Amino acid sequence: DSPDGITSSGATGHVQTSSRTFGTGADYEYAGSSTQYTGNGLPTTVRNLTISNTAGTYLSNNYTVTGTADVKSGAILVCNTKYLDGITGSFDLNSGGTIKICSSNGITTSSTAGNVRTAIRTYSTSGKYEYVGSSAQVTGDGLPSSVHTLTINNSNGVTLTNHVSVSNTCALTSGNIKLGDKNLKILSGGSLTGSFDGSHMIVTNGTGELQKEITANGELTFPVGDILGNYTNASLTFTSGTYGTGAYAGMKVTNSKLPENTSTSVYLNRYWDVNQSNISNFNCNVMFQYLVSDIAGSEPNENDLWGGRYSATAWYILLKVNTTNHQIVGSTTGFSKFTGGQEGAMPVSLQSFTSNVSGRNVGLKWITSSETNNAGFKIERKSVDGDWTNAGYVTGSGTKNTPTTYNFNDMRLNTGKYNYRLKQIDNNGNFEYHNLEGTVEVGVPKSYELSQNYPNPFNPTTKIDFALPFNSKVNIVIYDMTGREVKTLVNEARTAGYYTVELNASSLSSGTYFYRIIANNGTKDYINTKKMVLVK
Repeated sequence: DSPDGITSSGATGHVQTSSRTFGTGADYEYAGSSTQYTGNGLPTTVRNLTISNTAGTYLSNNYTVTGTADVKSGAILVCNTKYLDGITGSFDLNSGGTIKICSSNGITTSSTAGNVRTAIRTYSTSGKYEYVGSSAQVTGDGLPSSVHTLTINNSNGVTLTNHVSVSNTCALTSGNIKLGDKNLKILSGGSLTGSFDGSHMIVTNGTGELQKEITANGELTFPVGDILGNYTNASLTFTSGTYGTGAYAGMKVTNSKLPENTSTSVYLNRYWDVNQSNISNFNCNVMFQYLVSDIAGSEPNENDLWGGRYSATAWYILLKVNTTNHQIVGSTTGFSKFTGGQEGAMPVSLQSFTSNVSGRNVGLKWITSSETNNAGFKIERKSVDGDWTNAGYVTGSGTKNTPTTYNFNDMRLNTGKYNYRLKQIDNNGNFEYHNLEGTVEVGVPKSYELSQNYPNPFNPTTKIDFALPFNSKVNIVIYDMTGREVKTLVNEARTAGYYTVELNASSLSSGTYFYRIIANNGTKDYINTKKMVLVK
């Protein structure tokens, strides 16, 4: 456990005899309680090399391992600029063990580059990995796709070679992580730590994004910036939502004007692209930090700058920016690309578009922050695999510079999944579509039901709703006042769900009739009878 390790001469180390012979076929273990070096006396070829020192063991030379180089749990191996190789040797980083990598090539799986070059290389997903190079590094193709701890301690930065997930801690002690086209994901229970600034941040210099898992309402912070060293962090605070298995939000920032932003007088030369997976029915407060130098345009007055979210073909306006802290802030129910611009140049100022389901009825709500020459909204619906159909129309408010709330109820839908969109039409006949994000699902009823027909009285057609909580054999029959069967509407097996059938009574005489349902789920019958009146 001597700090000097094994020495070839001199009065240092545990072996200080005048003659010292260390066999290449021997096993060596470093088990000190303070920092150690392997020492210049350790043969450059060894059989087994075991690192048990929890304070750190530094390689003094390059070594060929014919057996196994083993980093035990809790132990730390510091490679410096040295390496371990061996055409028959193996390397094992055990769970809880730490390796500090100095090579610009990072950790490799098979090439003769990097600090570990043995024939067999095993890196535990529960291991700890620290990059401590003196020049720019890549993580290398040997870094596991999931690790316990990832530490960046290189002021020149480290670039991801592959996608990486961190289960415990990702620490930016010194330097940035450059994503390129790879994703860095912080798993649930993990954390991203550091004193974040332009020299300690996640650089989104490609298609890769910083992703953070979420299991419940709360705040996610994103210390992101661009390749020029501009730190423009963001946060997402979820106040409501449903979080499925592996749910996460992801983000990247780009230091240029969003191509869809048609603002000319004032806008931001920056936008944030936000995505999510397996999060539904959410509301989220957002904050995006921009730089004063990002403000551009022919009249770049920050007081005229609004935050907005662009999705598909529509803009959703947030709020005027916070000019004190230089932040885009607001609340959103969807994610896409966020930026700043002049309000009028981000066409159709729609703040939000949301839905809720009650039984077989869907409620739609949307809020505009301003309107110009707006005639109204045509509401269109389609089943997931169907075509768009007209569901209704709501009259607009013409021209208005204050928020307006609209509501529309789409009634008596069958069980299934639906998409909705608004076709906003101006008084000149021009139109633009705004899509509701995600799908709306009308589920299965909790009990059997038979509704009163509508209209009633009727002539000659009317509709009847019924609900099946289970797959059932269904029989719906029409009877006259004498109890005589006059028409069968349904006589077949139906899956659980909501249904509507239409009766055409053009062949029947005026009078009072009865309709009865018998639904059998294989164990019991549901029977119900109601009265209706035909008036011709």
